[in-house]
Amino acid sequence: MATQIISRLTAAAATAVLLAAFPAFADEVDDSILRAETQFAMLDQADAAAVSREDYELARLRLQEARAANRSRNNDAAMDRAEEASLLAQLVQERIKLSALTKSQRDLQDSLAVLSRETNR
Repeated sequence: MATQIISRLTAAAATAVLLAAFPAFADEVDDSILRAETQFAMLDQADAAAVSREDYELARLRLQEARAANRSRNNDAAMDRAEEASLLAQLVQERIKLSALTKSQRDLQDSLAVLSRETNR
């Protein structure tokens, strides 16, 4: 038990050191854009369009604006647009999850209703 705690603390400390050093090696704007691109790419297009088409399209637009601002060396605008795209992608992802949970809840309620009818026969 103590060995596991020590190894986890060691791993956490090593991770913290690497994360602290990372900004020294990477351009913060490029990192922010890459993070937003990754979050956007992870979205399922069909699900996103079904639950939140406007936010999905706005995330895509903000990502394009971030890239354009980065190309024109407008770092502040690039960072702002990348962060906005990232937040919108997260919002869409959470709405997809909520939609799936809502569907599961409806399915469970339907199943319970069927079971209730069957037991009352």
